[in-house]
Amino acid sequence: MFTIIIIIIIIIIIIIILIIVIIIIIVVTIITVISAVVFKITIFFIILDYAQDVVDSYCFNIEYDRPDDMDDPTDDYMARLHLNRCFLAFYIVALFLFVLGYVFGLILCCMRISRWAYIAGLFSYSSAFALAAAIAFFHGAEYIERNKLDDPVKEKQFYPNWPTDLKNATDRDYGWSYALGWVGMILASLTATFYSLAGCYLTGERYEDREVLEKRGIGRDYPIALDPVYAVGADPYYSKHYGYPRAYLGPMAPEYYARPYPAIGYGDPSKDMWQWREIES
Repeated sequence: MFTIIIIIIIIIIIIIILIIVIIIIIVVTIITVISAVVFKITIFFIILDYAQDVVDSYCFNIEYDRPDDMDDPTDDYMARLHLNRCFLAFYIVALFLFVLGYVFGLILCCMRISRWAYIAGLFSYSSAFALAAAIAFFHGAEYIERNKLDDPVKEKQFYPNWPTDLKNATDRDYGWSYALGWVGMILASLTATFYSLAGCYLTGERYEDREVLEKRGIGRDYPIALDPVYAVGADPYYSKHYGYPRAYLGPMAPEYYARPYPAIGYGDPSKDMWQWREIES
């Protein structure tokens, strides 16, 4: 009986110790999380206090010019600077090309000519390419900024020169504008594809219409040289007269009757193909 009581007491003590250890672990975890959050917030506000060109209390402007106090920048710094410039330039070019593609698309809707569809598709494809290039330049500048700019004197504000605690307390992700950039590139590519398909459809439709018109004898869709056609009407002054046989008195004389008359010469009247006779006008 005494042994059982001792075992129960030992089990209770072990359980109490486990509970205490669990409580200590939970408290330490909570304190660590709170400390990390407070440290992150503190570092964030310290950076904001000493930062320049802060927008809306948490955004930073991208510098497209070399600072005046940097006399001899490194090659990596200049490469990052040029990539940022190309990113902005290609993004503006993409917007401009897409607007032009939209204008040519409106012309296509009004005129239904295949070449306008191909032109609109070309501008839309160029817009998608420029937008993809802008995103690629952005990633290139980001890679250089996070991995190459490690000069402790000239480039101390960049990520490789940050303190370890600041690196561990920093989270990095992409916002909604980055996702919209990829969505815009995909939509521009789809628009260009549909423009190209519309151009192929309009070209096929034109050839089908031309075949139908040529089978019916209605005409051609390209200009051809026409022989002159002369109109011969009735003589308004004399109802009867002597002269050459007249052609068909209709609104338009056939080409056969529109040829010139032969000259009158002297000879045997019996061999002359033209005879004088009275005709009805």
